[in-house]
Amino acid sequence: MELFGEVSGLGRGEGLVRGPRFRPKVLFTGTSVDLSSPVIARCVALVPIAYRIAAMMQIVWSIRTVYGSGEPVLLWATGGLLLAANVGIAMWMRARPTAVPLVDVVHAVVLNIFVAVTSPPHLYPVLMGISWAYLAGTVALCTLLRGVVTGTVLVVASVPLLAIMSGLHNGELVPLASVGASLIPLVICEVVALVGLVLIGTSLQSVADTFVSRGRLEERERHRREMHDTVLQVLESLALATPSDAADPAARLAEVRGIARQQAMVLRRSLDESEEPAEGLCARLRTLVGEMAGQGLRAQLVESEIADVPAPVGAALHDAAREALQNTMKHAGTKEAVLRVTELDGGVAVIARDHGVGFDVADRPAGFGIANSILARLAEVGGSARVDSTPGRGTRVLLWVPA
Repeated sequence: MELFGEVSGLGRGEGLVRGPRFRPKVLFTGTSVDLSSPVIARCVALVPIAYRIAAMMQIVWSIRTVYGSGEPVLLWATGGLLLAANVGIAMWMRARPTAVPLVDVVHAVVLNIFVAVTSPPHLYPVLMGISWAYLAGTVALCTLLRGVVTGTVLVVASVPLLAIMSGLHNGELVPLASVGASLIPLVICEVVALVGLVLIGTSLQSVADTFVSRGRLEERERHRREMHDTVLQVLESLALATPSDAADPAARLAEVRGIARQQAMVLRRSLDESEEPAEGLCARLRTLVGEMAGQGLRAQLVESEIADVPAPVGAALHDAAREALQNTMKHAGTKEAVLRVTELDGGVAVIARDHGVGFDVADRPAGFGIANSILARLAEVGGSARVDSTPGRGTRVLLWVPA
């Protein structure tokens, strides 16, 4: 969409959105075309419609003040019909917002000509005030929905309309002073509508920039998380010194090569997959256990009947469980762990447990892995995580999402 411009690149200061900017295209196309949003068009159209209703109520109240209890029925009937017309236009906006400007223009022209033909001389100024207020609202409505060109055409076309009305009413030419006085409310409504278009265009541009920037930040965070959970974890596990390094270097080399081949296959699958796999949570965890076995961690999976979870939620549980098992392999001092899937507190829980060296949770702040790959990942899908550990008694990681 051309209204929405580029945002500042992530490489030049991520998360910094430029100040409010405005593209002039919206002034010439209006909201119903340039923003391509019927919802916005409906909301915008309610403003001039509300103005017309308020203006007509003020005029009708003035009529009562002037005429007292003897005001002509024609005045009240005209005001009531116009009120019904405004309500009808507002309701029609829900069904066909793009057709409203044309219908409203036709209605405004017919209304003013009807007033010129049927009004008695002593009521013509009052009734024309009502019908002209309707036309002023039409100018604002069309300017907001179709742009400044349409609004200007209507203002210019109102001059011959005035001449036609004057000729039909009394056969005389409309005075030049009356033309100027009649154009003033139309011009004011068009200017106010233009100010509204500027504010709408600037606000939506700012919102679009914010969402694009936020999306890029989230995408960057996702890539950082994936790099940490896969490549970085494997490289760190390969770099760990083990007793077999000196005792049997050939076996250790074969183990390292096996881990490298397995991770290469995982990365290749992730590059080839355009969508998340359609398999369920338990199936994905079984695959995870097999992958961890290839890296030297014997994880036992304990399954139970659980409710189905959406694919993004299952992916978050799988990836968080992978991070927990990789932490076990790196830090727990043990090659065994238990992974349990169960229903808990109205949701689904995945519990990773090991009997390794453990640690004091209070003395060790959460690093990138726990903070981003576990806690933040589950928070994104409405879940939570808790890490319990005691020195010498192992670690328990509880991953939970609502069902």
